[in-house]
Amino acid sequence: MLSSVHYFSLLATILLVSVVGVYSLRFVKNSADFAVGGRSMGPAMIAGSLVGAFVGGTSTIGTAQLAYHSGISAIWFTFGAGLACLVLGIWLAKPLREVEVDTIPQFLNTVYGGQITIWAGVYTLIGIFIQIMAQMLALVPLVTSLIPISPALAATLGGCLILIYVIFGGFWGTSLVGMVKLILLYTVLLGAGIFAFLKLGGVAAFHGSLANGPWLNLFPNGRAHNLAEGFSVLVGFISTQTYLQSVFAGKNSRASRGGVFITAGMLPLIGLACTSIGIYMGVNYPGLSPSLALPRFAVLSLPPYLGGVLIATLVISLIITGAGLTLGAATILVQDLGPKIFRLKPSVAAMRVTITLVTLSALGIVLVDTQALILKWAFLSMALRGVTVFVPLVAAIFCKSKVSPQNGVRAVALAPLGAIAWYVVGSPIMDPLYIGLLLSIILLFIPRTLGRKKQQNLQDSDVNQRND
Repeated sequence: MLSSVHYFSLLATILLVSVVGVYSLRFVKNSADFAVGGRSMGPAMIAGSLVGAFVGGTSTIGTAQLAYHSGISAIWFTFGAGLACLVLGIWLAKPLREVEVDTIPQFLNTVYGGQITIWAGVYTLIGIFIQIMAQMLALVPLVTSLIPISPALAATLGGCLILIYVIFGGFWGTSLVGMVKLILLYTVLLGAGIFAFLKLGGVAAFHGSLANGPWLNLFPNGRAHNLAEGFSVLVGFISTQTYLQSVFAGKNSRASRGGVFITAGMLPLIGLACTSIGIYMGVNYPGLSPSLALPRFAVLSLPPYLGGVLIATLVISLIITGAGLTLGAATILVQDLGPKIFRLKPSVAAMRVTITLVTLSALGIVLVDTQALILKWAFLSMALRGVTVFVPLVAAIFCKSKVSPQNGVRAVALAPLGAIAWYVVGSPIMDPLYIGLLLSIILLFIPRTLGRKKQQNLQDSDVNQRND
């Protein structure tokens, strides 16, 4: 049970963040402010929005949940994201920011034409929608550890909080609150992870108490499968509207790259902290429900005032990440799919209505199964986004003269279907992520190559006939 000190520190922390969220309202004057912060963000704000959008239920509660029964392999999610930020900062952030668009489909549209917008928008929207569900799932054990209510009511409460935070402040709200969240994460949560690591026995534990059992196996599901999970996060992160929205919001390409590099160093640290906590709870409290590993650690192993702040930080993390993902989904719907399909003009009002519909739809599906494994949904979401966008996006930046609009549309439309079909068949030969990426490469480049060869053969034939 939580003490009065727990509740006091919890409520004080949430109140602080709420004040920052309300303050963000003063910056929202039009749809550009709402979606990309008026393209005026510096590196610190971009890092705040990226950490705010990514470090949520999957990175914290989901990572601790997986570490509770699978050990150190839980780090793949956050390590994959950190590597993605490095790739993004070194090669992709500058050309992405310089185009001055608001969404990934708009960027692809500059190379492949308007037809690609709908296909890219639909698939990336589905991927983000799945990730929103993962955030709501993570809120269930956290809220039920605070208040004696049913999982369904906890999910509903979490969905309402996500809706309230994003619907008013938009990108400014998620960025400013993301900055506060960043400070809380890297003081309280990182400190808690170090504390758990020391309680386990520190480095000596790797040769002692942790040496026996599943705790130190990086590949419990097989090397190929776990590496595919990490790679899916890398390509999925780079292919996600919510994260690239932070890059688009930079005041210039230098600011965008700086914010991405800051984030690259921060994300793996959170994964290590939550993995340490999950392993500690698995070793010392083996009878718990895995999803409760992190909330129970805050109550059982920390002083009440720190435990309350940690729980509040987790609540805020889940809400702001869910809000950032919801904003990304709504931006695609309003700025890409809405004008193309329904002839709707983007506006702040349209964004807020769409945000409400997205949140309520995700909540409705989550209520069907509030006990699903959080990271399972997260990896699936990342893989779907990566298969859809990654190869066409990279090709549009580095070799756009070698791809055609028709092939780009085919790759975005068909590669995800191939990956989904492979997943349904359940073949162990190769992970569906690799199948989807390989199919995307084939569809994007091979038809053009074959077409050039056919054209060359026809020209050679004409020349031979004239010579005869």
